[in-house]
Amino acid sequence: MHDDKLMQSWPTRPGQEVRLVRKHYMGRDYLDLRGWYKNRDGELRPTRHGVILPAAKMGEVAAEVLATLESDPPVDENAAYDDSGDCGTCTRDDDHIDWFPPPSKR
Repeated sequence: MHDDKLMQSWPTRPGQEVRLVRKHYMGRDYLDLRGWYKNRDGELRPTRHGVILPAAKMGEVAAEVLATLESDPPVDENAAYDDSGDCGTCTRDDDHIDWFPPPSKR
């Protein structure tokens, strides 16, 4: 049996968000940072785009993230990414990696 606990969520676009979920599975704790989208029925569903890390490693990961942010502060996200989906730095369409690629047509 596994238990999931939503720790935080960040809306990214209409019908899409990024979630940080704490999971307990087979006696171990994990943190899952993943994109979610609304399906045709209006239900939020996880994408395959994300990462799951052992919770015991999160202190080490957090320290590395903070060190990176201190040494190379991020650009204002509103200046770097607009509603068109263009990050402003890509030279070709396939250079841009998005949390939510267009859904495949079936």
